[in-house]
Amino acid sequence: MKVEYHERGRFFVHGSETLPYLVDLAAFNGIGQCDCPHFRVRYQPRLVKGDRLVELRCKHINEVRALIPDVNQVVREWIETDKEP
Repeated sequence: MKVEYHERGRFFVHGSETLPYLVDLAAFNGIGQCDCPHFRVRYQPRLVKGDRLVELRCKHINEVRALIPDVNQVVREWIETDKEP
């Protein structure tokens, strides 16, 4: 998979034959969000209900996270910065 930076906290993940999926690492308080069908159908409903399990990450989210050193710290900083007025 090819990962392309989009904007702070957001990345496009290109598969072999599909349109790129948008991954937002700061969504759901750092669990992440992806617009792939697998995430939207399987994981997003549980996250909306309040589940906060790292197992609720699709392969696209995990792919982006693997590329960022100290990813948990970086995501926390993005979340905190977004909370500021």
